[in-house]
Amino acid sequence: MNYPHLHLMINHLPVIGTVVALLLLGWSLVTRRRELIRLSLFVTLLVGLSAWPVVFTGDEAHEQLEDVRGFDKDLMEEHEESADWALWCLLGTAAIAGLGLWASRKDREVPRWAGAATMAALLLSTAVVARTALLGGEIRHPETTGPLWAPPDVSKSVMLDSASTGRPRDRD
Repeated sequence: MNYPHLHLMINHLPVIGTVVALLLLGWSLVTRRRELIRLSLFVTLLVGLSAWPVVFTGDEAHEQLEDVRGFDKDLMEEHEESADWALWCLLGTAAIAGLGLWASRKDREVPRWAGAATMAALLLSTAVVARTALLGGEIRHPETTGPLWAPPDVSKSVMLDSASTGRPRDRD
């Protein structure tokens, strides 16, 4: 396993997590159950914090892949820029959810602003994360073998062309 492989394994946490948190928060706001609202704020907080390891492993994967012949650097840069936006959106959403949890401690009611603000932030975060995932999905990953600390060995794998045709491309 290496950083590109690890990144591929954990990048689903914020993608699926934002949708789950959004649905859970929506349901909890409809039912107006304090415990359910607090649970959805906690899930949102965890999802927001899950973005950091995903971005970290993505940065490390980029470092390991930047010198691999045939790797589409433009596509990687666009994905990385989108991931930076997603990180900040998710961390902001996590902060709002955390403030809502803090304001509702010791059997206090969850403030109305906490649910509404978290919902708005989750909607934005879900859109940004979805775009980031779409861009990342366009990147091909024959490099997912080898140890975590070593650069990938792509000499045994076939690089695919950047047009995503699925046909092997000639190595230069």
